[in-house]
Amino acid sequence: MQEESGAGKRHPLNPFSVFTLLYTVALVLDLGDEWQDPWFTGLFLLGAVAAGITGMTRLKFLILLVAVTSYNLVFRFPEVANHVNLTICLNVAMILAMAYSFVRHRDAETAPVDYFTAISPLLRLSLVLVYFLAGFHKL
Repeated sequence: MQEESGAGKRHPLNPFSVFTLLYTVALVLDLGDEWQDPWFTGLFLLGAVAAGITGMTRLKFLILLVAVTSYNLVFRFPEVANHVNLTICLNVAMILAMAYSFVRHRDAETAPVDYFTAISPLLRLSLVLVYFLAGFHKL
């Protein structure tokens, strides 16, 4: 599935790219739920769409994570739902793991997959907890 298309190279779908796209969609939906800050939500949505269209990379995903985590910590915290608190913690863990991945495997082709393999057990367990807290919050 790696073939030349125009000026850029298409990257194959791997667990990391699928996860980043789905996680970014979840972040957009969470921000768009209340539209507390339409400017940030709109800019984040544009950035997420641009990153998705051009191909999500570690750097693009890291920028999106830093942006949404900073926004939540600076403007929304502590008046957030429990699942947002957990999301902030997960984002910080992913930012730290990705920063380590950048230092350790700067140009390696397998770095995103290795990063995702290292952090995926934490993410899977946290997914169950996020759904539980989000559902509990709706009661």
